[in-house]
Amino acid sequence: ANLAQLKDDIKNLEKDLGEMRKATAEATKIRMAAAKQAKASLAQYKDAAKLIRSAITVLTKFYGQKAKAQAAADASAKDKSGFKANGKGNGVIGILEVVEANYKKLEEDLSLTEKTEAKTFNDLINESQVREAVFLKDLEYKNRARVKLEGDLIRAGNDLKSYQKELEAVVSYLEQLKSTCTVKGDSYDERQTRRDKELTSLREALKFLNGDGI
Repeated sequence: ANLAQLKDDIKNLEKDLGEMRKATAEATKIRMAAAKQAKASLAQYKDAAKLIRSAITVLTKFYGQKAKAQAAADASAKDKSGFKANGKGNGVIGILEVVEANYKKLEEDLSLTEKTEAKTFNDLINESQVREAVFLKDLEYKNRARVKLEGDLIRAGNDLKSYQKELEAVVSYLEQLKSTCTVKGDSYDERQTRRDKELTSLREALKFLNGDGI
């Protein structure tokens, strides 16, 4: 991969990692708030059920004693007022038992829901941790590749400058060598003048040989 592509990949990875961490933090915040609320609600349901059970115990004892007192006062245990008192007590206790059962059901349902949500949250956190580890490893690899590639480019640039300097030195040396080794040729006029002189000398020599010069 080239440097620009690596930098783009690193930027995208850092963005994805940041968004994932933000989402995980938000999910953690929501889960902690829900767990806190569930804990408080469970405590309320337990306390309510406990109080109602205490009330049922007290009322059961109260109406039981009253029924015994009425039975003792009326050996037949069929006194009209005793019948009403005992029936009223059973009605109140029955209502309280229904309410107690409702609170216990609320506690049971909320406990199950909280357990399920806690497991879902833990699975999410575990998955996020695995993904974060993968992101960090990928970032580490790409950052190493980026640093290496940047170093290679710097070294290549320095080598290129060095090669350019060496090439310039070689070219300069060749130019100097060319100027010292190359023999400059005579111009046309110089060659013509030299040939004219040579011809004149030959004519004078011929005249001398022919006796014209004696």
